[in-house]
Amino acid sequence: MIKKNISIIVCGDICPTNDTVKLFENGNNTQLFNDVQFEFDNCDFLIGNLEFPLTKLGKGIPKCGPVLSGKVECLSVLVNAGFSALSLSNNHIKDCGVEGVAATLDLCKANGIQTVGAGLNDTLAKEPLVIIKGGWKIGILSFSELEFNASRKNEAGANIYDIYDSLDQIKKIKNNCDYVIILNHGGIEHYQYPSPQLQKKCRKMIEYGADLVLCQHSHCIGTVENYLTGEILYGQGNFVYGQRGNDSWDQGLLAKINLNAQTNMSEVNYIPIHAVTSGIKKLAYDKATVLIDEFKTRSK
Repeated sequence: MIKKNISIIVCGDICPTNDTVKLFENGNNTQLFNDVQFEFDNCDFLIGNLEFPLTKLGKGIPKCGPVLSGKVECLSVLVNAGFSALSLSNNHIKDCGVEGVAATLDLCKANGIQTVGAGLNDTLAKEPLVIIKGGWKIGILSFSELEFNASRKNEAGANIYDIYDSLDQIKKIKNNCDYVIILNHGGIEHYQYPSPQLQKKCRKMIEYGADLVLCQHSHCIGTVENYLTGEILYGQGNFVYGQRGNDSWDQGLLAKINLNAQTNMSEVNYIPIHAVTSGIKKLAYDKATVLIDEFKTRSK
């Protein structure tokens, strides 16, 4: 199969809040995503982390921390924006129980959006997403840390990272794919650096065959590390999660992966975005330059 140059965009955490929920429910992608929509329209595959279950029930489980959910109409904005797939392995996907997980899976399927990182049982939750675009075979795996979210033998939920199984999953998919992306939902919230444990875990993922590891969940932009032949982003920041008036929460990065058919090489570029009133926009050039410079300095 002849390869072509393609691009993949990976977005961070997605969740409707009071300032954006109506845009979600009305499917108003142009107002919600503003000039970011241009980037979506010009990529070959678009995926992000859906940080809430889609359900008509809206009945949360007893747990520590916030319980998140959204009406089924919220998916329309992501359909209209052109999302190809959604990662569901996170600490909130089971906030409305197994019914919420099942409803989310069914709704995504009915709307032509692929999913990865959750399933009706742990076998299905572990299944990778394999796509073929422009002659490239790309494997995507999604993991999260254990909270109130786990899939079980006969219970829907998220794919939990397990040192005894997950690395073998990565090795297996690498043997069958040209490029492997890992979406790792974990780390310390609101902290810009990886813990030693997180760094060891992500480096091991690269050793077992991952080309790119993107850590989500921290709700802030972290650091980047080139390790062996792969790249690790420790903290992608939010994609759309409401405006709070502080840069740490309001800013995030789109990860744009360019696969070059002529060189058979990959390049990852990070596009700074920020929350505005009722939506997100690309960060202005001067502010984006400062952000990337600080990001690079912090990474060193």
